[in-house]
Amino acid sequence: MQPHTLVLAVVGGIGLVGAVVAAAAILAVAQAAGAPPAQAGLYVSLVAGGGILAGLAGWWLLHARLIQPLEALTRDLRLLQSDPQPRALELPAGHALGRLPELIEGLTGQLEAARRATGEAVALATRRAEEQKSRLEAILVDLAEGVVVCNLDHRILLYNQAARRLLHRPAGLGLDRPLFGVLAEEPIRKTVAMLRRSASDANPVLRIRRCEVPMVESEVSLKARLGLVREPNGEISGYVLTFTETMEGGAAAPAAPEPIPPRPEFYDFDLFRPARTTLPETPLRQIPFVVFDTETTGLNPDGGDELISIGAVRVVNGRLLTGETYAQLIDPGRPIPEASIKFHGITADMVAGQPPVNEVLPAFKTFVGDAVLVAYNIAFDMAFLAKREKEAGVAFDNPVLDALLLAAHVFPDQPDHSLSAMAHRLGVNVEGRHTALGDAIATAKLWVKLLVMLEARGLGTFGQAVEISQRMMKQRQAQAPGVGW
Repeated sequence: MQPHTLVLAVVGGIGLVGAVVAAAAILAVAQAAGAPPAQAGLYVSLVAGGGILAGLAGWWLLHARLIQPLEALTRDLRLLQSDPQPRALELPAGHALGRLPELIEGLTGQLEAARRATGEAVALATRRAEEQKSRLEAILVDLAEGVVVCNLDHRILLYNQAARRLLHRPAGLGLDRPLFGVLAEEPIRKTVAMLRRSASDANPVLRIRRCEVPMVESEVSLKARLGLVREPNGEISGYVLTFTETMEGGAAAPAAPEPIPPRPEFYDFDLFRPARTTLPETPLRQIPFVVFDTETTGLNPDGGDELISIGAVRVVNGRLLTGETYAQLIDPGRPIPEASIKFHGITADMVAGQPPVNEVLPAFKTFVGDAVLVAYNIAFDMAFLAKREKEAGVAFDNPVLDALLLAAHVFPDQPDHSLSAMAHRLGVNVEGRHTALGDAIATAKLWVKLLVMLEARGLGTFGQAVEISQRMMKQRQAQAPGVGW
């Protein structure tokens, strides 16, 4: 039985009992006074009828002013429970609930405010966690070092792509999988135990130890560094293993090929002027870029050297668009020295019949549009464009950024900032090195990685990139010329 039905039954029962008691009392009084039975029965009927009507009136009043409002209140509260959007309670007029609905609405409002504050706090914490995660991902993705984090049970908690590459993409490498499925157990256990002994209260500094760790079922070993992970409460919960080199049969892996002689840098502070006032505050990820490279007959634009090739690719919203490229050979109108052919492989036969520079530059300008120009040591390439732009009837006055200078900022301790060295450092696969398009695509791949790394360092706008470039240019001008092609 529902509560309101029980209440109505009780009220009805009380009214019926009252009517019966009243009728019996009137009948007894009438009989004592000697009233005729018919008259006494009339009195009883009137009293009983009045009692029943009074009970029905009381029942209706109770139902209309209390039971129905309570049912409506219950319905509204259930609706708020399933859909916590703030809304007014819909109660019948003239209810007898007093200030109860008002108090409930006040509590509901406070609950909604608390829920909103909690939601905002959760959203803020989520955003911060995502930002920290993005920074960590940017650092891990762009690290050339392999990184593996394990707990004290030697199960893998984290690893990066460089670790997969250096470990030759083993099937046993995975989250919550045992590290000893891919690396030898003894040197790791020995190093962890040694570090844990040194991490006593008397020696609270956790040092990093170097070790050589063989790969499982392989003659290849890793030159590694191992450090412990300490929780805020001081407990040691695991360790971090980093490695950069592999050794085969106790000897270091073969060295990289001999680097190509460096390309001289050209500097021009005017290259970094913004083209519009809104650009400095624009996030780099929102800026369309055209990343380009040129090949030339030599290194001296003022000494008669000319363009022989231009290659370019678009980067939009932080993505390299491999389907939007530009590649064009150019007839320089002069011989190509053998010394230059050794670098780019472009011969006189290859440029014979190709359009001259004054026809190529307008087409390239059309491809560029109003995008920001990016190149590796861009002053060199811009010097050759500027040399012939008046003759071609175009002006490359686009904003520019130099990937070389920004790479030097991100990796200040890197001894070699050449395109080949940085591509190797960041794991960029270079195809068609020393062709204009091949170098442009390699630079674009590197550029996309630099955007992520700059953003992770809180340097995500064009204006900030220009300031960094100007500062790095001053530093490099103070160094010996000829570093970094």
